Amino acid sequence: MRRVLFILFLIWFSGVSAQTELPSVSEFLRDVESDLVKGLPEQAKWLSNKFSPEFRSAPSSVQDTIISTVLQLNETNIKTSTGVYGYLSGVKAFLETDSMDLDLWNGWHESIVELNSNRRWYKKFTSYLVLSEKLISSKVISDSRASKWQFAGGAMSIGVDSVPYVQITDGTLTCYSKGDSARIHNTSGRFIPTEGKWHGSSGRVHWEGTNFNDSTQFAVL
Repeated sequence: MRRVLFILFLIWFSGVSAQTELPSVSEFLRDVESDLVKGLPEQAKWLSNKFSPEFRSAPSSVQDTIISTVLQLNETNIKTSTGVYGYLSGVKAFLETDSMDLDLWNGWHESIVELNSNRRWYKKFTSYLVLSEKLISSKVISDSRASKWQFAGGAMSIGVDSVPYVQITDGTLTCYSKGDSARIHNTSGRFIPTEGKWHGSSGRVHWEGTNFNDSTQFAVL
């Protein structure tokens, strides 16, 4: 299923390229910076000083993917100051790695294409894009005023299986909330952006900030 969706993404991408000549790197950066400066000038400064050098040094195929994705986000009226900025922050997290994980990169874009195809997912999609940098760099799957859910260790993959997902295998999931935290060790599961829910299996729950003995008092899932 994932392979079929990626093939469809490639067909879509080829169609976009064939129908519309992509703007040059300089034109693209100028246009995005122009949009950002209208809202939050500090974001425009970030684009110019932090994002642009990484983007300009990326392979042309990666640049084309980024440009075409932003054009698609613009077509569906995703706000530049939230969704597009969030997406570009996630891109920067990829570009800063020593060796880009192409499976993760491709899977992430599959999920973006799928989420962007359905307007009823608009709010969830924007939140997913805003989270991009933390997801890619730190495996944070949810971050709100009330709590933050973050994985450590394990393997992460992103893709589409009827709906977009973030898959974590054999890691530690930690929930931080109001000064306390709880950890689920040796757990696996999927975060579904369209639901805002984590579907996990197995693991051992340990409570931080309590008088419990971590080695003897825990819950097994």
